[in-house]
Amino acid sequence: MFRHLTTIVRHCSTTVLRHQNNRYHRSTSYRHPKTPNPPSPPKPPKAPQKPQTFTFHDVTWEDPYSWMSSLQEKVAMRHMDMYMEQEEKYTEAVMSDTERLQTKLQSEMASRLNFDLSTPPVRWGPWLYYRRVEEGKQYPVLCRRLASLNEEFISHKSPSFGFDFTSGKRIEQKLLDYNQEAERFGGYAYEELSEISPDHKFLAYTMYDKDNDYFKLSVRNLNSGALCSKPHANHVSNLAWIKDGQALLYVVTDENKRPYRIYCSMIGSTDEDVFLINAADPFSGMALAWESEGIVHCILEHHQGYFYLFTDASKNGQTIDNHYLLRSPVDSSSNPRIWENVFIDSKDLVIEDVDFCKSHLVLITREGRTHGICSVALPLPDGKQAVHLQELQPYFLTLPKHVCNISPGPNYDYYSTTMRFTISSPVMPDAVVDYDCGGGGGKKWHHDGRRTKKQNSIRDYISCAKYLIEKEIVQENKLAGWGYSVGGLLVASAINCCPDLFRAAVLKVPFLDATNTLLYPILPLAATDYEEFGYPVDIDEFYAIRKISPYDNIQKDALYPAVLVSSSFNTRFGVWEAAKWVARVREQTIYDPKHPILLNLMTDIVEENRYLQCKESAMETAFLIKAMDE
Repeated sequence: MFRHLTTIVRHCSTTVLRHQNNRYHRSTSYRHPKTPNPPSPPKPPKAPQKPQTFTFHDVTWEDPYSWMSSLQEKVAMRHMDMYMEQEEKYTEAVMSDTERLQTKLQSEMASRLNFDLSTPPVRWGPWLYYRRVEEGKQYPVLCRRLASLNEEFISHKSPSFGFDFTSGKRIEQKLLDYNQEAERFGGYAYEELSEISPDHKFLAYTMYDKDNDYFKLSVRNLNSGALCSKPHANHVSNLAWIKDGQALLYVVTDENKRPYRIYCSMIGSTDEDVFLINAADPFSGMALAWESEGIVHCILEHHQGYFYLFTDASKNGQTIDNHYLLRSPVDSSSNPRIWENVFIDSKDLVIEDVDFCKSHLVLITREGRTHGICSVALPLPDGKQAVHLQELQPYFLTLPKHVCNISPGPNYDYYSTTMRFTISSPVMPDAVVDYDCGGGGGKKWHHDGRRTKKQNSIRDYISCAKYLIEKEIVQENKLAGWGYSVGGLLVASAINCCPDLFRAAVLKVPFLDATNTLLYPILPLAATDYEEFGYPVDIDEFYAIRKISPYDNIQKDALYPAVLVSSSFNTRFGVWEAAKWVARVREQTIYDPKHPILLNLMTDIVEENRYLQCKESAMETAFLIKAMDE
């Protein structure tokens, strides 16, 4: 009985009477030790505000964080460095409880990477070119092997379908190891351009030099593996081989990173590279092939005595919705050159793209929402009259259902009858297809989502998000958005419009400050950027830009979803865009530690580094899981 009463006392939190020595007396109850209070959530840093007033088209606005983009002001950049350190510590603190999850995710992602991973081989002449990753290496190796010996080393045994690299090493030639290139360029390798010479003797390529913020041109001898003594050029934005590989053309940019000169370098020569074209006098020594008004898209091809021009230029002063194909004899003496239509215009069948080989013309087509690809034998009839496509007896390739986009691949071999292309579908992975020749809704559809109509693309995105919820494909409080670069503007604008629609979002190197960037570009912008978002000098387009700019349309006193914004110290990605948006969202919206706004700073370029890709993907996934569980 005594033991029973004692036990009760020990497990009771109130005062009880206990029997002892035939007397009753009051006993103080036992109390559980106090559970320690959970640590308070980390507080986000506050960026210094240094308001600056701007006025344009009689519209005046104040930007408290414009100092973040003052790259030439040393004081501002010191403040920026200090602020970035605070952001980095805050993100680490918020994500500290996901470290084990991130490690596990990264490990699982890395374990699923095939260490014999190879790109599909590209046939060019007698060689098959491809890139593959060796076990334990972060970057790929550019290789080639003779096509005539390839079949001997094809394995059909599970799990190593494809080329048997272990046995096939004796026929493989390594051309460039990007792991070694990483040692030359600050610990990582980021290649922008890569071209094999037509005689298969040289490789011209550009690597990003992070310390100097430009792409450096190198030419490598594929027989010896050594770098050629010239050309060695910086600020290179484009290149092309001529004279069957004896010479290389390359384009260099000015201080604003805009192309402005073309040089020619004779391989093996000790002469200085020849300066061909200057942007100040671009037509010097050149013959005009075609001219149009306004900004249009065009591709010029040369094939068996004809120039072919694929363009979306206006016809007879009327804007058209799609591309069309023209041709003109090379030896035409008319001035200006006369161009003739190849096909009769069709309202039903639209030509999306064209590609040429020696024996065939390949057309990527669209009929309504149905995409197709067909080949037409060359040469085309000599008659000057345009014809219907069906009159040329096109051969259409049978495709899977639900194909939403077809893109031409790297078809280097002009003499091959095999053409490569990629098909995309929402119900299947992208597929690379080799086609033996033997996206979107057209130009108007695209134009309805740009410039003064850019808001339409944001509405479409929101409609798709709501559709997923309405059809119960995703739970109402479990929807996340993800946007990269300009896609980051889309997602951020959708959040501004409907902050309660999303539970979380990931914005990678996003474009968020459209007004200031288009008005006062710090990094050089191309004409295509203004064609997409609008020219702020036009008052209507200026107002449209202001309306879609995520930085200028943050809802005050609203609860925003949890957002992870990733950017880079590398100014090529404009880290201030992300920093300004993060600071203003925190300033103007409701603070909730369960809805953190994080700025993740990437110090390296991750596109070509599989380890960094896994690390970034693991962090993003862990962030989304954490946000859904809060």
